[in-house]
Amino acid sequence: ARQLIVEKWNLNHAEAQSLVEQVRTALRKRERAETLIVQAQRELESDQLTDAYRSILESLQYLPENKEATALLETIRAAIKARERQRRLMEGVARVEGALKEGQPEDAETLLSDLELSYATAPMIKQLRREVTSALEEKRRRQQLAETLTTVRKVCSEKKWADAIELLSRTLKGFPDEEEVRSLFAYAQEQLELQRRAEHIEQLVRDA
Repeated sequence: ARQLIVEKWNLNHAEAQSLVEQVRTALRKRERAETLIVQAQRELESDQLTDAYRSILESLQYLPENKEATALLETIRAAIKARERQRRLMEGVARVEGALKEGQPEDAETLLSDLELSYATAPMIKQLRREVTSALEEKRRRQQLAETLTTVRKVCSEKKWADAIELLSRTLKGFPDEEEVRSLFAYAQEQLELQRRAEHIEQLVRDA
C-alpha cells in the first residue's frame, strides 16, 4: 500500500511539474509575443515595414489568436500596399517626365493616360497633365510654324514679297520672339520695297 501511495505521489508530482512547465512556457510565449508586438509597432512608425511585418508574423506564431497582433498585421499590410502603390506612381511619373525631357509628348501622353486610370486624383498627376498638355500644344505650334516657314520660303523664292509679308505678319502674332520669322519679315519688306522701286523705274522708262 505504501508503494502505491509513493507511486501515486510521484505521478501527481510529475503531472504538477509538467503543468508548471507548460505554464512557464505559455508565459514565455506571451512575453515574447508582447515584446514582438511592441517592436512591430515601433518598426511600423519608423516606416520599416518589412521588419514590422516579420515581427508581427513571429508574434502570431506565439499567440495566434491575439487580437492586437491581428489588427496590427492588417495595418502593416495596408501600409505595405500603400507604399507599393506609391512606388508604382513614382516610377510612372519618372517615365512620363523622361518622355517629356526627350521631346516626346505623345509618348508622355500615353504613359500618363495609363497612370490616370489608377491615380486620377493624385495632385502630382494633375500637375503632370498640365505639363503634358502644354508640351503637346507647344509641339503642335512648332509644327505649325515649320509648315508656315516652308510656305514662306516657297513664296519668297517666287518673289511674291507681298504674300510673304502677309503670311509672316500673321505668324509674328503667334511667335513674336521667333528670330527667323522676324528676319524673314524684315527681308521680305526690304525686297518688296526694292521690287516696287524697280517697277516704278520701269514705268518711268516706258512713259518717257
